[in-house]
Amino acid sequence: MKSVTFSHWSHRTKYTCRVCHFELYFEMAVNTTEITEEDNKNGLYCGACHNGVDAFGHTEKNCDKCHNGDISYGKEKFQEQLEKLPRAKFGNNIDWVKALSEGKIMPKYSIFRVDEKSLEFDSLLTLEAEWSFVPPAYFPHAEHVKWLDCSNCHPDIFNIKKKTTKHFLMKYILEGKFCGVCHLNVALLMFIGFFLAYAAPVIADPWKEEFDRLCGYVEQAESLSTDELNYILADCDTLMGTLQELDAPEKKVYIFRLEKCMKFYRYIIELREQVAEEEKTK
Repeated sequence: MKSVTFSHWSHRTKYTCRVCHFELYFEMAVNTTEITEEDNKNGLYCGACHNGVDAFGHTEKNCDKCHNGDISYGKEKFQEQLEKLPRAKFGNNIDWVKALSEGKIMPKYSIFRVDEKSLEFDSLLTLEAEWSFVPPAYFPHAEHVKWLDCSNCHPDIFNIKKKTTKHFLMKYILEGKFCGVCHLNVALLMFIGFFLAYAAPVIADPWKEEFDRLCGYVEQAESLSTDELNYILADCDTLMGTLQELDAPEKKVYIFRLEKCMKFYRYIIELREQVAEEEKTK
């Protein structure tokens, strides 16, 4: 009998992650859930849906659909799906979060409780790095709770209380612990996640270009004149007013990053003024 192959992308269009990894008790790590044909026929694991009604059942003619040993099985169907969903430049080229938010896909949040919905929780966590030269990472609850159950993360992977999870270090994440449980496998790949987590989330709005321009001066700030820095700060104040009026949870991240840039520009100006004052007293 050939190995079973499982396509996350095809199931993700129909079900949220919590259906399998919470309601049906599938472990997150591959080959760690003991599944038997008898279990499936009794309505457990895959059999909860593959019952001949909701999806094809466990009959002899359907064996090759799962027991094919070919990880690329059904690839042509994936290409068809790809054309219908928002594109991404990373992973499998589908922006799953955007597809869900735009209603392009409507995966079931629960297969047992039809009316159950995801928790409305948009808390955005700022995770400060231990090194001063590494910017903080950002964890958006809003995007995760639409796909996962709280118990997928808490308390086995992360403590519920902030800043109480021990050994939450990048070395362990890269070993498949903490965020790495998902983000080294089927979720946003870790090396892309570095860029997105350690930068302000991208929002396609007119002010985005202005944000990039103003914070883009950081690397050359010391070579700019004080007048130029003051002009930049004036533009930052204007942009800050725009950000304050945004009706989106992401605005907290942009405001935080802009404040950091402004603080750095002011520091350079104040330092120059301090040096000039000291020169006068000599």
